[in-house]
Amino acid sequence: MAFKSDLVGLQNSNFLQCSPGYEDISGTCEKCKIGFYKAEYAAALCKECLTGFITSEEGTDNAAKCSVPACDPGYYLTNNNCEKCPYDKYQPEKWQSSCKECPTSYVTQKQGATNVYDCVLDCPSGEQYRPVENDCSGCERGYYRDKNDRSQITCQICPVEFITPGERATSVTACTVSE
Repeated sequence: MAFKSDLVGLQNSNFLQCSPGYEDISGTCEKCKIGFYKAEYAAALCKECLTGFITSEEGTDNAAKCSVPACDPGYYLTNNNCEKCPYDKYQPEKWQSSCKECPTSYVTQKQGATNVYDCVLDCPSGEQYRPVENDCSGCERGYYRDKNDRSQITCQICPVEFITPGERATSVTACTVSE
C-alpha cells in the first residue's frame, strides 16, 4: 500500500525520507516487501534480509525481524518451518505460506512439486499417462501399473520369464503366466 508522506521537513533534494519500514519509490513511501526491512529515516531503500531468512510481513522496521526461514519453490512455510508441498500440490514461488492445488483430475508423482506441469493426469491402475497426448493408455500384455505406487508413472515390465494374461494389469501379482 502506497501513501504520500505528511512528514514535514523530511524531504531533501534526492529522496523522500520515509518512516522505518517504508522506502521511497518515485516520491511515494511504500512498505518494505517481505524479505526486506528499513530501520531508520535516513535510508532511502529497504535492505534485504540475510540469505536464508525473510520477514513475516511487509513494512518491517528491524533487521532482527528477519527470522523467518525463506522457503524455496516446492516448499511452504508452516509453524516457522519450510515443508515440502504434499502430493497433488505445487508451489512455483519462494517465500510462500501455502501450496497450489493441481487442476481437477491431475496429481503429482512426488512431494515438493514446483510447477503446474508437475501435475499429470490421474490415470487409473492398469493405464499410464502419455504427456504428449495428455491422456491415458492401457498397459500392454506383460506390463502392469498400480496407481497407488506414486513412483510408477509408466507401465512396469513383469519380472523375467513372466507376463500378464491380458492387458491393463494393475499389479505385479498379475504377472503369473510363464513365457
